[in-house]
Amino acid sequence: MAIVTAGLSVNIFLSSDTPLIIIVGTLVWLGFGYTLFSSPNTNAIISCVEKQYLGIASGMVVTIRSIRQVPSMAIAALYSQYTLEP
Repeated sequence: MAIVTAGLSVNIFLSSDTPLIIIVGTLVWLGFGYTLFSSPNTNAIISCVEKQYLGIASGMVVTIRSIRQVPSMAIAALYSQYTLEP
């Protein structure tokens, strides 16, 4: 999560003048951080569940992950609508 935090911290300073390579680099950095976090996190959740409930647990993990993305996208859309120059 420290890698993700570092990538998000860099994103704070992005502007419309930021070179594309910086934007792509931070997105790659964020993807790397999420990759390192997501797999062990899912493994920890699934390993705590009895074998007969693995499908339900996996479905819940995916559902919760998707539900968390909805408000994030709404906030990002609202922020970009009011901060971008016309």
